[in-house]
Amino acid sequence: LLLFLDEESAFWCLPALVERLVPASFLSPRLLGLRAELRVFGELLERRLPRLAAHLAEHHVLPELYATRWFIAAFASSLPIATTLRVWDCLLCEGVKVLHRVGLALLQISEARLLCCTEQHALLLVLQEEEGRCHDIGRLFALAFDTRLFIGPFPRSLLSELRTHHLAALASGAAPPAPGEPHDDGDAEPLTLAPPGACRPGAATNSGLGESSSDEAEERRPDPFEMLSLDDVAAPPRRQ
Repeated sequence: LLLFLDEESAFWCLPALVERLVPASFLSPRLLGLRAELRVFGELLERRLPRLAAHLAEHHVLPELYATRWFIAAFASSLPIATTLRVWDCLLCEGVKVLHRVGLALLQISEARLLCCTEQHALLLVLQEEEGRCHDIGRLFALAFDTRLFIGPFPRSLLSELRTHHLAALASGAAPPAPGEPHDDGDAEPLTLAPPGACRPGAATNSGLGESSSDEAEERRPDPFEMLSLDDVAAPPRRQ
């Protein structure tokens, strides 16, 4: 931020990024939102790159092992600075779903090398190498916004439904913790969430991007920074 803003502007911009663009539960003590988002990413990976997803799962390389830093730092600790700045440009316009786009594109770029690896540490090392040398911004974003990879539009409503489903599963204990995830304390207060079907575009309980939540309750408020992308505008109506 200091590359483009004075010190005071950068100071106020940072909390705006964290509080408005990233769901609050990402940084909560139980990291419930981050854990749910990683499971959403894993599900998208299975849909978009099924062969690679199966290969990674076979060798126990789950999103929690490599994508946590992508989401919690918005690729700032993974990609070269010039590439990261382009990611942040899109993040400001479209929100967290850009992190899913870029993550899947990065995996597609790395797919050929990853499929040749048969050990967990080798897979993680290859992926880390691909992150560090990802200087071809045009190629990365051509893949990130390629409708063939995403099989049509990628509306925020899809993320909202997947996120609500995984949040509910984690809060109820129906989904066991993945390796490396913190185990919930049995004495902790349960989180009350709307059922997956209750999350629809425009609904009062929408868990879209930029909305605040906590581990104990989901407090919703309108977000002045929230913007619709072409995917959301062009998305066909969902069948009831």
